[in-house]
Amino acid sequence: MSLRLFSSRSTALGAVQYCSVAAAAAAAAGTAAKTKQQSDVSQSEQRLLTVAIVGLPNAGKSTLVNRLLGTKISGVSSKRNTTITPQLGCFTSGAAQVLLYDTPGLVEHSVQGSPLERLRSAWATAAMADQLLFIVDAERQFRLREPAALKLAQQLAAGPPNSLLQGWQQPPAVLFLNKQDKLEPHIREVALQQLQQQLGGIAQFETVFKGAAMLGEGVDALKQYYISKARPGLWLLPPDQAHTASPADLAVELVREKLYRRLNQELPYALTVQADSVKPLLGSQHGLAIRLTVFVKNRLMRSIVVGKGGSIIQGYVAGPTEAELTRILKAPVKLTVAVKAVGDS
Repeated sequence: MSLRLFSSRSTALGAVQYCSVAAAAAAAAGTAAKTKQQSDVSQSEQRLLTVAIVGLPNAGKSTLVNRLLGTKISGVSSKRNTTITPQLGCFTSGAAQVLLYDTPGLVEHSVQGSPLERLRSAWATAAMADQLLFIVDAERQFRLREPAALKLAQQLAAGPPNSLLQGWQQPPAVLFLNKQDKLEPHIREVALQQLQQQLGGIAQFETVFKGAAMLGEGVDALKQYYISKARPGLWLLPPDQAHTASPADLAVELVREKLYRRLNQELPYALTVQADSVKPLLGSQHGLAIRLTVFVKNRLMRSIVVGKGGSIIQGYVAGPTEAELTRILKAPVKLTVAVKAVGDS
């Protein structure tokens, strides 16, 4: 099965069924004109831009999205391909609204075990966007000369294999050379220049930014660039809304992130996190009580995830996640996380 593109990006945005971001944006559009801040900007003045962020696994896409938004919607860990769904993030400045699609890590479709539906969704998201942001781990690429990054640049220019997508036309693209702080100072400028020339010789980029998303370097300049590129169009989200993720979605993403950070070597990708319930927190006007279950493949893996006396699942995962959710949602949160082996009752 391959995806055929529609004649316009806006048509495709509403029609691609397995791109969950499109559905989220369309659902949010009906409430877009209801906040006081938005009423200060007339519909005729509103400008809109959609940006799809692509790159190799662990290039720093989730970190960059979180920095641009000023809040966390995507988990960040050293485990590759830990972004599961293309989350929608949004920032609004003046009359301009910019929607960000943080796609799951794009890898070569021939890599063993690569989930094809996830890759199709990622390429569909890229095809529908007004702009592409190609993010590269500059230190890793300069040191290892990874062929996969060069092939991805080639696919941005020519399109992915027809088994994933047909009718590809590359949207305008920007190159972000990330993690420049990891390069030795005495070679940094030379390395960045070489990477810019190499990648720019493969795919066409309107401009190049150099920075370190983890430190916030280069983020403000990139943000202002996208604000300037926004075109006349109605906003899809209220201006004070940074994402469409529900409290349960955020909780699941944060728990997964912390598990992969703490147990990177021991933890297989087969782990799943499920939201069981979200209820009002007793004794709190706006608080939430969230219950999650982590499913692992066997009891041995369960004991690793739980840790001695619950040290990992409670001390490293549930507690910090609860505090982070309270900060993000600006409301008290009580988080309960259970761990079950598949087959346990």
